[in-house]
Amino acid sequence: MNFRLFASTLIALAGIPLAMAQTEAPASPPPSAPAQGGDHDTDHTELGDHMKKVARAFKLLRRQLSDPSQNDSSLALVAKMHTELEATLSLKPAKEADLPADQQAEFQAKFEDGMKHFLAQLDQLSDLIKAGDNAGAVAQAKKLGELEHQDHKEFRKPKKD
Repeated sequence: MNFRLFASTLIALAGIPLAMAQTEAPASPPPSAPAQGGDHDTDHTELGDHMKKVARAFKLLRRQLSDPSQNDSSLALVAKMHTELEATLSLKPAKEADLPADQQAEFQAKFEDGMKHFLAQLDQLSDLIKAGDNAGAVAQAKKLGELEHQDHKEFRKPKKD
């Protein structure tokens, strides 16, 4: 009887590593270059990092803006966007480097003016949320989206195919 107990225990123990090997997640490959082609490392900018954070916050904001129970969260998202956008005022868009030297100062001034205008519109959005005018806030967010699209056309460097 002891032999049977010993043999069954041994068989059970031998199966544990096999079962664990099947349930373990495969090791993830080491981080490498992005799968899509192109020089993404050279396209990476501090301005782009700030804009990605703004885009994420704006996406969440648009989803919840019509819900008055989310106004506190919406105000926090607007504040995050404002902070990120203020940090971009001293940065230069990558597109500026492609312009002739005599046009760069004017381009930078237009960029800064565009950012200040967007910030003013964002402040209006914040005021509408604080006033509880969610329908007005949704309309203002739509205007901001259109303004964002226009500014990106003018100031963003075209993506390489």
